[in-house]
Amino acid sequence: MNLYDETYAQAQFEKIFRNHLKVESYSMSIDTMFHIRSRKKTIYDPYYQRNYVWDSRKATYFIESIILGTEIPPLIFFGAENEKEVIDGRQRYETILRFQKDEFKLVESGLSQFKSLKGKSFSTLPENVMNIFLDATLRIIEFRVVNEPILDPLLQDKVKKEIFGRYNTGITPLKKFEIDNAIFDSDDLTNYLKGSLREDEALLAKISKLFFNFRGSRDENKILSEVLSFVRDIITKYKIPLCYYSEATKRDLSRHFYEQLADSSPDPEIIFQDFKDKIDITDQLRDVLESSNIEDNKLMYECFTWGLYILSNEGRFSTEVIDKFKDFFVEKCISEPDTYTMVDHGFRNQVLHRYRATLEILEKSTEANLGIYDQRNNELKQGIKKEDMIDDKLDELESLRINKPDPTRTPIESILGVLKRRKFLLRPSYQRQESINITKASGIIESVLLGINLPAIFVFKRDDAINEVIDGQQRLLTFLGFIGEGFIDENNEFQEPKLKNFKLKNMRVLKEFEGLSFSELPSNMQDKVWDFEMFVVTIDAKINPSFDPIDLFIRLNDKPYPIREHSFEMWNSWIHPEVTSSIKGFAKEIKEWFYVKKPTGKNYRDRMENEELITALAYLDYKDESAEHLKALNVYQKETRINARLKNKKDISSLLNKLILPSLSDYLSRLKFNHYS
Repeated sequence: MNLYDETYAQAQFEKIFRNHLKVESYSMSIDTMFHIRSRKKTIYDPYYQRNYVWDSRKATYFIESIILGTEIPPLIFFGAENEKEVIDGRQRYETILRFQKDEFKLVESGLSQFKSLKGKSFSTLPENVMNIFLDATLRIIEFRVVNEPILDPLLQDKVKKEIFGRYNTGITPLKKFEIDNAIFDSDDLTNYLKGSLREDEALLAKISKLFFNFRGSRDENKILSEVLSFVRDIITKYKIPLCYYSEATKRDLSRHFYEQLADSSPDPEIIFQDFKDKIDITDQLRDVLESSNIEDNKLMYECFTWGLYILSNEGRFSTEVIDKFKDFFVEKCISEPDTYTMVDHGFRNQVLHRYRATLEILEKSTEANLGIYDQRNNELKQGIKKEDMIDDKLDELESLRINKPDPTRTPIESILGVLKRRKFLLRPSYQRQESINITKASGIIESVLLGINLPAIFVFKRDDAINEVIDGQQRLLTFLGFIGEGFIDENNEFQEPKLKNFKLKNMRVLKEFEGLSFSELPSNMQDKVWDFEMFVVTIDAKINPSFDPIDLFIRLNDKPYPIREHSFEMWNSWIHPEVTSSIKGFAKEIKEWFYVKKPTGKNYRDRMENEELITALAYLDYKDESAEHLKALNVYQKETRINARLKNKKDISSLLNKLILPSLSDYLSRLKFNHYS
């Protein structure tokens, strides 16, 4: 499919990014941005964007974030002549548009602060709330091609998709987390865990004995569902500060961190095996407790397994430390049997007591300060309101709104200087660990060298003089690693990033710098890195006494329906428009009989599953013609059924990336002929 001269197009593409791309950052009120004339000039649903998929809960949560004054990730525009195109931020833009048109009402499940706004549409908001909403400002990063003749449509399309990709893979927090069991049902990690648990009867029996008390005849699927819910919770629980453990907020936090894990992990088998190893160790504890005639219960095993994950997270998962932890844990059960009592075990005080006791045992076993998992010296949300205490908080609106300055533009050189002289908590317990991914880190550096703005870094200046990085950890570690610098941590100790002095890899535009370290770059390029200005938002605890950094972290990262890698939603954002147009057009023609999910119903979310199935079948047809179809499909027996699945969806991405899938049109033609005949 020779659509255009690829070599010439690539040269023009690189030329635009090097010399003709203008980037402008500014803020605009919602009232101005969504004025009727402004709306007419804004294309918010270009074809490469996925469909609008937010449900009422997520949309409500977003509207509440605006009312609270929470920072909203910037909208990314591409400007051309008299119109602007939303490159990144369609879900946010369309949510505001729909709300202003009274197309949905706020729902209770999406309101964490203002429950009294339940059932309100935009036109029925209290006047003061409506004014706050309309006056709220959104940050915009706008790209334009300047000093260049009108671009060929295909080349302009490629430029926009490149910008879209940079803001959706590796720069902004990836697919966050997110949200309920219906979504997890189609999640690859959950599906892997489900299949592995179903096949490993011995492990399932251990989990049942340690953490559950399944009596009598129970439906296998219901048991598996309960166990899966437990697994999702336990593998992420250590990331949540203890002050949240007895609150309803914990459910959303747990879902958020699970989705982050599912999105960032390259191999679900590693996650499963790690979990299995910890369950085996916990099962050994059960034998010790039984031999010591100690009456056990699930709370002991939950806390012990939680402790094992903390040891792993701290890099202290050695036989020696685990044995110490086990011995001290048994001693605690003997000397203070009420620590893990089942009496009133769900009350806040009891929850905090048993987990803090476990944390003390861990500190004794490791001789390390693990207070980061407690936040007892700086609780993030003092006295979170219980459901029966929630009242009309609108009277507290002004005090609840975040008092934050506008983002400051700070050169990287200055940022790294501050990191070396002040105490920084670069990895709060709710943050993911440093991600060792040179390709994504290289993408960030390439964006810096091209002058492409990066999302803002958010820092919470705490009362104890520690600067807690709420959002931007990976960006800061990338700069530190590439330049070869370190930072002062929260304990006033010097730390170095894992990617120290890494070399650039998989450069998409600046290919001449492939394989170079910072010291090997030309001096003018080194200066570009030092002088690059980052947006930094610093929130001071002194003027925001009720500020909750985790709440901001969640709101910044909450994307309830993440774009899966090697899915049609992702392919749609970068493959050739004629290919996507052909697939989407055909899916629309045959939607009455050919579908994975029927595109109807109130709760239907069009995640492009039908288009993905058509693409997969076209891929198999392509493989059939190349005599490789047997390598592409994995056929296996599961119980009494014969199942089949693609062995490697990454191979589909590779083929589509080359823009040559000659059998696609042939396959579609044959399928259309069979359908209409």
